[in-house]
Amino acid sequence: MRLLLIGASGQLGRCIQANLAEYPQVSAVALSNSRLLNLASDDDVRGIVQKFKPHYLVNAAAFNAVDAAEKQKAKAYQINAVGPARLAKWAKAVGARLIHLSSDYVFDGLQASNQPQQTGLLAAYRPYRTSDAARPINAYGASKLAGECAVLNEDPNAWVIRTSWLFSEYGQNFVCTIIKRALAQQPLRVVSDQQSAPTSCHDLAHLLLHLLHPDAGLAPGLYHFAGQTVMSPWQWADAILSSADEVLGSHYRQQLTAITAAEFNADAIRPTYSAMDSTPLYQFLKQKGYVLKDFSLRLEETVRNLLLNVQRHQG
Repeated sequence: MRLLLIGASGQLGRCIQANLAEYPQVSAVALSNSRLLNLASDDDVRGIVQKFKPHYLVNAAAFNAVDAAEKQKAKAYQINAVGPARLAKWAKAVGARLIHLSSDYVFDGLQASNQPQQTGLLAAYRPYRTSDAARPINAYGASKLAGECAVLNEDPNAWVIRTSWLFSEYGQNFVCTIIKRALAQQPLRVVSDQQSAPTSCHDLAHLLLHLLHPDAGLAPGLYHFAGQTVMSPWQWADAILSSADEVLGSHYRQQLTAITAAEFNADAIRPTYSAMDSTPLYQFLKQKGYVLKDFSLRLEETVRNLLLNVQRHQG
């Protein structure tokens, strides 16, 4: 199976490449330099897709700077909506199956439940299903929703997968930021009144690689894939620093302070609650024999790998 991977230098792209050896049926062409492919250019996208004629195309490229999107709406829309539409158009033209990634930030965070599935903070909410209405409340979310609609309108045979709060040892993500700030002895003021689900980027990569088979057995359309543990950024930061303290024998958790979203005062409003129901894709992976690791184990692995990387650079 020939895979054309767009956005190969990003966090997800690197996780896909790191796990490719376990999928010998997949031969990948990885594009990471934006100078090689302007997603907003129909000619560029057509040229690349027709050159490689992939069986599958994974779009891991995105404008994911949520706050910056408020001031760069046109750029976010070009990368997150126009580009994916071009990819869907030309993937369909060569008979390739497109997998496009989206975000939990397409939701407004106001999904109430009459039967709470949680206790404590935000107990009146339930995880979003794909059937729930998407109502983005920031520019980034609006651009991602536009991309979803454009992809499925252009090619109903595509897969669109929403995910949330990706983390790994690669790229810039929340875990990396917390570790860097802790090691630099910088104050850590983290929001405690928002919730979603941290998602292992390696688990997402394995999901996508399992889809790269003609007998994958998953209908096209819209899906959710997010972690199974719902928490606030403050709770997540506390778990990260607990792992770091265990590895280093340090006391970085003492630097952590809980604040409200209003106190943080970010440029972009985030959903209060954006956890998602991923049951169909959990079942798909179970049928394929892939076992999702416990969140705490994945987080511990990530923290250890990040600290090892820091030690290598310092050495």
